[in-house]
Amino acid sequence: MFKIRCTVIVLALLLSFSLAANADTITLTDIYGPNTVVNIDPDSQAGVYEWIVDGTNHIFQNSYWYSIGNGPITPVTSLGSPTVTPFAEFMAQVLYAGELFDFQVDYILAGWDIGTGQSDIAQTVTVTNKTGSPLNFTLYEYLNLDLNGNKDGQTGTMTSSGAFSQTEGITLSEITINAVGSTSEVGDAATLLAKLYSNDPIVANNSYVGDVGVVFAMNFQLHQSWMMSQDNRVINGAVPEPSGIMALVGMVGLLPLMRRRRA
Repeated sequence: MFKIRCTVIVLALLLSFSLAANADTITLTDIYGPNTVVNIDPDSQAGVYEWIVDGTNHIFQNSYWYSIGNGPITPVTSLGSPTVTPFAEFMAQVLYAGELFDFQVDYILAGWDIGTGQSDIAQTVTVTNKTGSPLNFTLYEYLNLDLNGNKDGQTGTMTSSGAFSQTEGITLSEITINAVGSTSEVGDAATLLAKLYSNDPIVANNSYVGDVGVVFAMNFQLHQSWMMSQDNRVINGAVPEPSGIMALVGMVGLLPLMRRRRA
């Protein structure tokens, strides 16, 4: 299966330039892991709004915001309608072209066998400076998981720098981000979203119980370009098998954070 998927990715990359399209709802599926469907709205702050694993949606919203210097916190979607490039049924690239910078997100879905309750989404963000001068850039990622389709009864914890876990019953989600110098606030999902809209500062907080949300705020000097990779994983009561799709991830510029079975 691994060789087959590598072949699919190579062919998809060769065809990608002819597949670029204007933004619409993006649906990711995985014929090798048919238990998962992911839906993404690149035109709104909903972002990734459905992560359906074995018939249950585990996410409400996953979206990106930014600020430059002392400027306001602004949704990435304000840059205009993106260009979407579907590399394969389980891979897509979303590119927002701004005046000062370009913002690109690459998604890879790795589903699992039906009934396992496991799934994995890898995301890579690339920010490219178009000004010729460094920008004091802050990237904000907002994540609101509703594990098992439940809004309340969630427990969210920053387990280490760049590692977040959320549980509801026996269901676990793990998020790993490789960005350095980030501040993370775990709290009430609606309150955190309101902070972004009102330009309130993100304050480090490591845990919350209830309707959990998290904001990852990553500040850096943007010279030519900057990249951040992350792995989003859901495990419904099962112990995952350790392995990876690092070669596949590398083909599209994603860092090797994503773990995946081989058949």
